Amino acid sequence: MPDDIKTAKTALAKLPPRVTDEGPNPFEHKLPVAIGQKAPVLDGRLDDWSAQTAWARFDARASAALRVVGDTLYLAYRTGDPDAIKNDASDARFLFKSGGAFDLQIRPDNLSAGSRQLLPQDRRLLIADVRGKMTAVLYHPEKASTPDDRKIVFESPIGRVLFDQVEDVSARVKVAGADGDFEVAVPLALLGLEGTPNIGQEARADIGLIRGDGSRNIQRLCWHNRDTLLVSDIPSEARFEPINWGLFRFVADED
Repeated sequence: MPDDIKTAKTALAKLPPRVTDEGPNPFEHKLPVAIGQKAPVLDGRLDDWSAQTAWARFDARASAALRVVGDTLYLAYRTGDPDAIKNDASDARFLFKSGGAFDLQIRPDNLSAGSRQLLPQDRRLLIADVRGKMTAVLYHPEKASTPDDRKIVFESPIGRVLFDQVEDVSARVKVAGADGDFEVAVPLALLGLEGTPNIGQEARADIGLIRGDGSRNIQRLCWHNRDTLLVSDIPSEARFEPINWGLFRFVADED
């Protein structure tokens, strides 16, 4: 255990600071997500993303953007690290503990904006390169109607969190990377968004990056949620709270 702590501290010391001197994030609460007509080529190269794209900054090194084309949500990540989502999970339910991952948390609308309560339609999607295989896992909130023996439990000596379902959706998510940049394609229906959103529509959501050393997580970053410092408690890291999310605002593509 002391060696593990020392290793983690050494890795953290090499990371860029969480707060930078680059000025405030220009999209602090509402992140524009363009609805376009032409899908980016899924090759990890971001030169076909519009110059008008709104980038959500995580820190001095990493940022992400989103766009919608047809029935698909596209994500672009700039990480500066070709191994950013390397992960060693033996159980895909624990992608958030076993290395790096991309993190998307979403409610398809903006209901109950000030509530900590999860709604049945809330989702969390984690994506990682697990030993050379792109793996995507979707987390569904606990429902009161689900029998206790069917709930998925994450627990530690200081807490527990339950889910209704933790689903491997790797076959429905596409990922490509190139030199530390990545592109992801996710069906909107997987996230509870039925059909292309309307211009001006908003979804309560957040996008994030979990940094790891290939076998464990060492830092959690999100565009909007700042309550991400803890990386030593499984239920705390599995849990997601919409009150900490911002808003994705769907806008017309300006290109």
